[in-house]
Amino acid sequence: MQNQNSVSKKITFGFLLAGLYNLTGILVPTKCFTDQTIAAIDPVVFSWLGQVGIILWGLAYLSVSTRYHQVPKLILVFFIEKWVYVAAWAYWLMNNGDTLANLWSENLFLGIFFAIYGAGDFLFALFFGYVFIKKT
Repeated sequence: MQNQNSVSKKITFGFLLAGLYNLTGILVPTKCFTDQTIAAIDPVVFSWLGQVGIILWGLAYLSVSTRYHQVPKLILVFFIEKWVYVAAWAYWLMNNGDTLANLWSENLFLGIFFAIYGAGDFLFALFFGYVFIKKT
């Protein structure tokens, strides 16, 4: 029982991290929606509505952090959703990767953000996949 409780706490922590990743991942680069440079760089993923969607996904992760075992199909949706963002990031890099150097020199923070945000989504996709498999 101790081992199961330890795993459960780690999974709960993973959901909390995923939620905070989404919330801070949008609120920090947009300065709480007051700077829309991110939307200009990638208007498909980071439009104002896209930003709100990312916040909502983060809140969804937080909302199930202690009850994830009761909603395995929702965890599968989270897994798929993260892969969509990984694919969107890879697509953006393939089509705009050559602009990263300029972005780094103009706005180092956004340059780093666009260089790595999909890697975080990839890790959380793996996490959600693990939780789905473990809990079904």
